[in-house]
Amino acid sequence: MVKITNNSYKEIKSHYDDVLNKDRDAFKSSNDEPTPISCVEEMIKRIPVKFWKRPLEDLKILDPVCGNGNFHSVIYNKLIRSKFSPLNILENILYFNDIDINRTTMINSIYEANKYNLNVTTENYLEYNESQQFDLIVANPPYAKLLPNGKRASKNHNLIKPFLEKSLKLLKPNGYLLFLTPDNWMSYADRNTLIKKLTSLQLLYLNIHTAKKYFKKVGSSFTWYLIKNAPGKRNFIVEGIRKGIIYKSKVKSEVRKYIPLVYNDVIQSILHKTLDNDMLPKFKVETSSDLHKYSNKHLISTEQDDEHPYKLIHTPKQIVYASRPHKYQEGYKVFISTTSYYSAMVDNCGMTQNLAFIRCGDDICKAHNIRDVLKHPLYKFLNDICRWGNFNNPRILQSFPICDDVESVWKKFNISKKEQDYINNFNI
Repeated sequence: MVKITNNSYKEIKSHYDDVLNKDRDAFKSSNDEPTPISCVEEMIKRIPVKFWKRPLEDLKILDPVCGNGNFHSVIYNKLIRSKFSPLNILENILYFNDIDINRTTMINSIYEANKYNLNVTTENYLEYNESQQFDLIVANPPYAKLLPNGKRASKNHNLIKPFLEKSLKLLKPNGYLLFLTPDNWMSYADRNTLIKKLTSLQLLYLNIHTAKKYFKKVGSSFTWYLIKNAPGKRNFIVEGIRKGIIYKSKVKSEVRKYIPLVYNDVIQSILHKTLDNDMLPKFKVETSSDLHKYSNKHLISTEQDDEHPYKLIHTPKQIVYASRPHKYQEGYKVFISTTSYYSAMVDNCGMTQNLAFIRCGDDICKAHNIRDVLKHPLYKFLNDICRWGNFNNPRILQSFPICDDVESVWKKFNISKKEQDYINNFNI
């Protein structure tokens, strides 16, 4: 077994990556996904150099779900190189917490509890004592909330939000938060109030999806970010990947309701002119579960017959039929699927829960005009940069600004030639 003060950093890194991270027998749930040391190194490098020069009393660093101590192994090496002694690092700076006693036993071994008075706890982090405040909190928190039977709760009940909220309560003013999480925290949803709080603070760095290279066998798409617990005033760096190409940009700090999955200064400018402009009238995009295909399956058939005469669109490629009319059965509508790739189509029928729609009454010409406008590259682009979870987001669709003429879209929203070129190249 390696020892933090005896083995070289190279030996310690190898032990984590090649032994501990691969020990599947130690994994108790789908939440047990250790962070590769190279990923930790990439993250730690983003912390400002001046942080490591703080006096001892301003260096309290917590990993609230420390596992085997992956993050702190890199931080320990950083602190040693900053001329702190092993004693001060292990007894005064580093704090470990994990509810898994097997993991904290491993911590005590690697970080030498037989020689040092380590700060190791086994508490439920959401109940962690808030009297202790920290200068840096680092984590790859568990995603899924586990039920008593060991099964995962629904995606709407994950642990990312409560972990972030708890960490903000434990963070000192001007302290730093360094987290690796799936990208759902950036999505536009009524229940997602955390995004406004996080973007009100000083984001220093946001990485969108390049960490996937470290978690190739995991289905989630990852982000990681460094946030300073201070009001956001300065530009920050966004780095991401799209279609295998890395991009990097600086964007303005601002309070946001969402962050798109591709984000740079050009996109920020386009959003200010369209989705984010509350002065513009928006299309009245609706959704309805009146004839939900699954909760009302007793009313729905894949075949049209005397008992099921009412046509419903389920997806752009799938039609089903109901035994009663949808409450919006009559009248022309422009339909946009929320579960498949972006498209707009016109019909005068009902729909299942999978379709968003704009009602146009008996005016088929109005419906066709709206459809043509929504097929414009601008609207497709706005939708596609915001497909969290690979779904078209109803709140984004409801933020689409109205334009009456497909030929006037660029001019209507003052989209520059540079921005037009970016959108057209993006949609290829």
